[in-house]
Amino acid sequence: MYPLVKMHRCYVVGILASTVVLLFGFFYFIKPITPDPNFLALQAQAKLAQTSSYRFQLSVRTVIDGQDRIVSTISGEFIHPNTYYLKGTSYDYELELYHINNRLIFLDPADKQWKTTPAAPSLVSEAVLFTTSPIADFMAAQDFQLLTLEHANTPGFYGIRTNLENITNPYWEIFFSDFYLESWVRIPSYQVERLMLFGSNPNNIGNDKDMLLIELTLSDHDQPIEIIAPTRLLN
Repeated sequence: MYPLVKMHRCYVVGILASTVVLLFGFFYFIKPITPDPNFLALQAQAKLAQTSSYRFQLSVRTVIDGQDRIVSTISGEFIHPNTYYLKGTSYDYELELYHINNRLIFLDPADKQWKTTPAAPSLVSEAVLFTTSPIADFMAAQDFQLLTLEHANTPGFYGIRTNLENITNPYWEIFFSDFYLESWVRIPSYQVERLMLFGSNPNNIGNDKDMLLIELTLSDHDQPIEIIAPTRLLN
């Protein structure tokens, strides 16, 4: 009987050892592959540069001297290379404008009339810059780090982050000096779905921390979009 018991024990030990080896191999070889964040960014930058059209939502929030404020909320559409439509609010002013065939058409909040101008009013120029600057900052950035393996509750995304020494919109450098950009990229299309620009002021003293948060979400990449100017214009 003893040899049989010994053989049985050896058999069980052998099965357990094989199971451990198989489990180790499974978790080692099947574990998710961590992508190179710089390669991910390069692919996303190239994809965004080639995108023919998209829709977007923008929000700009600041905390300056303890005053928490929503500076701007804008939605719009873009067609490559330079046709776009914006509508929303900026500094509590209603805003609506078109840029078609190198012509700017905007709704004057004073008299509610459509007007065209070769040089945009400052409020309009700032609103356009709010929208375009996160994209320009992303396209110019080179050194990225992986933020997280997956967007929370949304499979198929990677988050990457880059610190920014300079930003496209010089207005924010008046109040803030530390900037970084978080970008959410869809895999495997490499479409940029969200850009979040953060700014802070390390020189603040006390609990009131100056802060900037710009969030730009992109959707409907390369979908048919038609932007048509309003029919009534006051030149």
